[in-house]
Amino acid sequence: MKPKINWRISHVNLYSEDYAKLIRFYRDVLGMNPLEGMSEADNWYGFETGSTTFALEPADNRKSYTWEYNTQNPVLVQFLAKDEAELEAMNQHLEKSGVKLLTRSELRSYGKITIFQDPDGNVMEILLPSVNKTV
Repeated sequence: MKPKINWRISHVNLYSEDYAKLIRFYRDVLGMNPLEGMSEADNWYGFETGSTTFALEPADNRKSYTWEYNTQNPVLVQFLAKDEAELEAMNQHLEKSGVKLLTRSELRSYGKITIFQDPDGNVMEILLPSVNKTV
């Protein structure tokens, strides 16, 4: 029996060859509100979109995915775990389903992260944010 897991999307990131132009399109043309403190000089640019962060990144950021995760796909989807138990349940579900975890509950400055790929090579993450961080 499959465990009941609520796969909530935390982030969707798009990568762009013309990062500044894409920021201006979403911010100025579509009228999306940037997250507080965003700057075009940043290496990541997020927008307020309710419970899911929509973000842009320079295409150069893809280079790390290319060598680290062996993918050319310019999409990152991040799911959100509500607590340690759910993160562990998600990890176990993926492993039992034959999904190779590229990282497993790795501690980062912003929380714990598990990274895997879908069958097309898209990079998927599960984030358990640090207690003092908001998502």
